[in-house]
Amino acid sequence: MVKAHPGYSGTIMTATYQMLRDLGWSFFEKLARQNIMQVQSSADPPKKLDLGERAVMADGNEYNIFQMREAGRPVEPIYATEGSPLIIGPNGVFKDAPNPNAARLFQSFSLSREAQQLIIDVGCILKPSRRQGASRSRTSRP
Repeated sequence: MVKAHPGYSGTIMTATYQMLRDLGWSFFEKLARQNIMQVQSSADPPKKLDLGERAVMADGNEYNIFQMREAGRPVEPIYATEGSPLIIGPNGVFKDAPNPNAARLFQSFSLSREAQQLIIDVGCILKPSRRQGASRSRTSRP
């Protein structure tokens, strides 16, 4: 099993916090007994799977798994029945942006239903797993 380090990656720090909050410290004590390979970035666990160094990743980014699967690699995302952490990617407009109105329009579009669907359809985010089907929730409880 491979897991990214919460002290290196903000994405993993956020996910680790959410798992601690929802599952408790005992989850991490049990995880520690599983011969974990510790890596840095959220992009590293999928790479270790692709290289065959580990068969399971405890965390890491999802989009690399989808890209690997679409490239024909034998990987499949499996989501915990307790829920999976949702990591938000913030955005904003620089104070001195050369085209602030255009930036605000793009930001507004980015948050629209159309753009969010585009991210799902093209960006490899939250595509349904063959094992779970499209109706299953993939995010942790609020």
